[in-house]
Amino acid sequence: MKIVISGPRNGRTSLCLRLADHCIRKGLVVGGMVSKESSDSDLEISDFQTGKSGLFARKNGEKIEDYLVDFECLEMGISAIENAIAECDVVLIDGIGPLEVHSKEFRQAYRSAFDSNRHVIATIDEKFMHVFSSGEWKRRVDNCIDISNSGVQKGYELVLLMYDRYLKTERV
Repeated sequence: MKIVISGPRNGRTSLCLRLADHCIRKGLVVGGMVSKESSDSDLEISDFQTGKSGLFARKNGEKIEDYLVDFECLEMGISAIENAIAECDVVLIDGIGPLEVHSKEFRQAYRSAFDSNRHVIATIDEKFMHVFSSGEWKRRVDNCIDISNSGVQKGYELVLLMYDRYLKTERV
């Protein structure tokens, strides 16, 4: 199962984490990268398995869009994705956005996840949703969920239906 969750800024990570918790309760091993925005609009990346985290967008770094980016911190997220591909049933990639896609290594990591035999739950900036719903990516993704119209709770219910359809019957 390969799921991409898109929508407005609020809700994608929450939905991703709720589904990850559901997978864990069902006995699946989950790993990967999670991004969170702090109250002062800094972006933090953490390794879902180890809990190790760092500031990805902060005051010193290469400026992209409205952020100063620390690509060394992104390497931790890339390692988390690569480790999850190697060791886990489910790979989380939260999120794929304008800051992350500037890294060739990050693009390779999420492509590897989608090409692997692992289940993938990814969140994506709504600006990039067209990429995942057409072309070469269309064959890699089972479902694209846009929570901008349905909201987080409805999105969660939809994802649980997909869980029952895909994950319940097939174990990686």
